[in-house]
Amino acid sequence: MIISGALLLSISRLLEDVGRKYFNIPLITVSAVFGYIIRPAIIFLFLLMSTSYKKKRYWLLSSLLFVNLFIYLLCFIPGVNQAVVRYDFAAVDGEVTFYGGPLRYTSHIVAAFYLFYLLYVSLAQLRAKHFSQGIVLIACVVFVVLAVFFETYFTHEVYMLNSTIGVCCFSYFLYSYAEQHQFDPLTHLFNRETYYRDLKKMDATITAVISFDLNGLKYINDNFGHLEGDKALKTTGEILWACCSKNMYAYRLGGDEFIVLVNKDKEEDVIYAIALMKKEFDKADYHCSIGYSYRRDKATTFIDLVKDSEKKMYQDKDEFYKTATIERRKAHPNSD
Repeated sequence: MIISGALLLSISRLLEDVGRKYFNIPLITVSAVFGYIIRPAIIFLFLLMSTSYKKKRYWLLSSLLFVNLFIYLLCFIPGVNQAVVRYDFAAVDGEVTFYGGPLRYTSHIVAAFYLFYLLYVSLAQLRAKHFSQGIVLIACVVFVVLAVFFETYFTHEVYMLNSTIGVCCFSYFLYSYAEQHQFDPLTHLFNRETYYRDLKKMDATITAVISFDLNGLKYINDNFGHLEGDKALKTTGEILWACCSKNMYAYRLGGDEFIVLVNKDKEEDVIYAIALMKKEFDKADYHCSIGYSYRRDKATTFIDLVKDSEKKMYQDKDEFYKTATIERRKAHPNSD
């Protein structure tokens, strides 16, 4: 849809040039209005492609498109169109004259809002350790802003913005397709493959390991369905991203098993993050078992950290099932 929209933008610009050449005011108006409507829509679609939204936020963002559409449809109503944009034929110099009203910049304002929001999303991706994705998004925003500048102040660059939007969107799509193997598709945490890759880079600087397990997942799946189980796992991913500091990297190893690698953070930071996780899980009405191990000397290997954190996690899990009203799965005693 994005690429098609960018191509249609270029076609509408060509039709506008044809209309100017043959003094066809209706054709110029339709082409120009189409451009004003479709540009913010393309950026909105790019936002949808680059991140996920809750329903309330989705409708809030999309409502701006309907406002933008309504305003530019006023261009086809005589008398009212002066408040937006209109074109007329100047008999004196033989040129098509453009008249812009106070509402002519609505499309620019909506598009600018989406771009700023996209920048916010980019910074959030950096915060969530999706560094390459954040950098690519920021680069797309910068290129689009530069294209707007050149097309505004250099008249010979009339098709730069349309082309830039298309290239940026297509490039990001290719990037997303190539990078999707790094993340777990359900929780958006790093996956097991990325976990082993990062271990090679951070082994010497890892100061702590947090082992994490979602309790009662089988009970949720059996009694409420797998969609509810998926919802619990998604919530787990959201909580881990929200509670981990910038030096903590969260991974889903499979099923309901998660691990967090702590790179150079102090022990009090780890304890604080764990307390925050438990608090958020209580709010979400789920329960988790957590264990952590901190590296206090260089002789402690990463394997030692993992074994110690898992041991503490299973102790926490045993305490949970002693008081819980659900049964622990017998086939696999080390997971639920």
